[in-house]
Amino acid sequence: MEMNLTISGKTRNFFRVFLMSLLLGILMLPAEAQNRVTVSGRLTDTGQNPLIGASVIEKGTTNGVTTDVDGRYSISVDGNATLDFSFIGYKAQSIAVMNRTQIDVVMEDDAMMIGEVVAIGYGSQRKEDLSMAVTTVKLDDVAKSRSQNLATMLQGRMPGVTIQQTGDPMKPASFSIRGRGSKGNDDDPTSGDGVLVVVDGVPNAPYMVEDVESITVLKDAASAAIYGASVGSSGVILITTKKAQSGQIRVSANVSLGFEKVSNLPTMLTAEQFNSVWAKAVESNPGSQLPSA
Repeated sequence: MEMNLTISGKTRNFFRVFLMSLLLGILMLPAEAQNRVTVSGRLTDTGQNPLIGASVIEKGTTNGVTTDVDGRYSISVDGNATLDFSFIGYKAQSIAVMNRTQIDVVMEDDAMMIGEVVAIGYGSQRKEDLSMAVTTVKLDDVAKSRSQNLATMLQGRMPGVTIQQTGDPMKPASFSIRGRGSKGNDDDPTSGDGVLVVVDGVPNAPYMVEDVESITVLKDAASAAIYGASVGSSGVILITTKKAQSGQIRVSANVSLGFEKVSNLPTMLTAEQFNSVWAKAVESNPGSQLPSA
């Protein structure tokens, strides 16, 4: 059997462009690989002590590693990338790679972070004196997020705090601290899984998101013990609102607008149509008990 294959001009042009694109892509692969470098180094404090578990992240990406017991790290990044170095209690640093393969960093103590005052159940303490599982979020950290409720303000900002969307547009998200417990309140969507919300020392007091200055989450039994086992067993959230300050008068306003519309409204019968349907039902079911109209 003989087969005659005829290739048109358009087909030849297509294969020609395809082969050229494939060849160009293969040639660019080595250049792309050469642009990435493996950066290694060591993180220490001012006393040359290694920092264990410090974060090293390529800026603007999720590519990151942590330092080992000797404070050393190794990460593959783009040659023009910037590395962010951070560790609790130390000032964060951003260093441009500039195709270097060795970057050693000396981290300085962050005295402001260590000396920060944190609100707790019975007052406030300096962060350096705390021995409880307490996390604080300042208003500056969430000012640009335009949060509509407490749950979205905490979403992705506190380890151990789980946010769960309900899927109901009229119902805010719920949250739980360090897993779900046996205590909960389904009638109050902002209460999460039995989480106690204290606003300026008043449990479950109303508040506006715009008035929040800071949020502190008490995660463990030691920090929430002051509220009792039955109330604070699932965690406590302390909300501190803004207070009046001396100086220039400032006025702010917040306006929100919403509307509701039924997506699929059924077509209703007129009185005449309903009477006709009812008469046919009575006629088709003689002697049967029908509901009253």
